[in-house]
Amino acid sequence: MGMLDFFLQLFGLKSAPGTNPDGTPHQAGILEAVFSMIQGHGGMENVLNDLKQKGLGEQVKSWVGSGPNMPVTADQLRSALGQEKIDSLAKQTGLPVGDLLGQLSTMLPHVVDKLTPNGQVPDHGLLQSGMAMLRQLLGSGQSLTGSAAAPVSTRQ
Repeated sequence: MGMLDFFLQLFGLKSAPGTNPDGTPHQAGILEAVFSMIQGHGGMENVLNDLKQKGLGEQVKSWVGSGPNMPVTADQLRSALGQEKIDSLAKQTGLPVGDLLGQLSTMLPHVVDKLTPNGQVPDHGLLQSGMAMLRQLLGSGQSLTGSAAAPVSTRQ
């Protein structure tokens, strides 16, 4: 099992058929995009608060809580995230918007669920550190999808 398969399995996901233009599995690109969205939005708590304010409060509560995850539809995500964010994620992943939303509606509840053990939203700095460590584990600053990522400074 490769590192990518490990992370997809960790988040309760399976490799989706098909690949991105660079040959990586679609879900790897979407997982990378989800983490980028979280980091670019100031952390998991900000993303979840925005989703709650846009009408997905019950779903978010179920993803963070210990019970079953409530589903979210592609249309609900389109409405909650906004077209600009959706277009940006589609460009980042190389997927058509419809495919992106379909996979994101499946993936996002799992990712949030796994990143919020015991109902605790991770500190933004901790999440950033974790992603930097994952990139280093993948070697030479590689992203989860295998494309180059910005190197992480180890200066103190």
